[in-house]
Amino acid sequence: DEMGYYYMLDQYSKEGLLNSGIEYESNESDMLYINIDIFDSNSDYTFDDAIATICHEFSHMTYFNERYKNNLEEEDMTFISEGLAMWTEYYVGYPAHHSENYIVPFIYDSEETDIFCEDNSIYGYGLLFFRYFEERFGLDAIKKLVSSEYVGLQALEDAAGHSFDLIFDDFAQSLLATAACL
Repeated sequence: DEMGYYYMLDQYSKEGLLNSGIEYESNESDMLYINIDIFDSNSDYTFDDAIATICHEFSHMTYFNERYKNNLEEEDMTFISEGLAMWTEYYVGYPAHHSENYIVPFIYDSEETDIFCEDNSIYGYGLLFFRYFEERFGLDAIKKLVSSEYVGLQALEDAAGHSFDLIFDDFAQSLLATAACL
């Protein structure tokens, strides 16, 4: 039931993976997987959903490649990697179902806000956070985040030039002010 995914192990050589103790039949290439069957079996999905999925997964792939080619540590916070991927869909103009599938459920159905959660609310949360982040700090801050020598909250601080506490407080206030308008 997945629309698509990116799997970073496909970019490593089979020999390199085997030498690392990983048994995986790598494609040794930049690969995105798109489930075309989902469009035949479910009329709710549209061409825009497919494009949004490609944008989302391409974001994961380019983020990994940027960090890998510069010998930077891999991002370890799902909130950042999924948030950037959701923001990419929005940024390139394919926010298919963002409001009803991610934003409204996050705002109205979430019992608490937690950037460390691993459930589906991370998509709505990350999407809203990175829309805020780009508006507040600019596109250059997104670029700096992707190429930061740091990961996690320290990377956000590096990119924005502010403490995460300050960033989060500002985001929460912005979210409260705009959520009342939804």
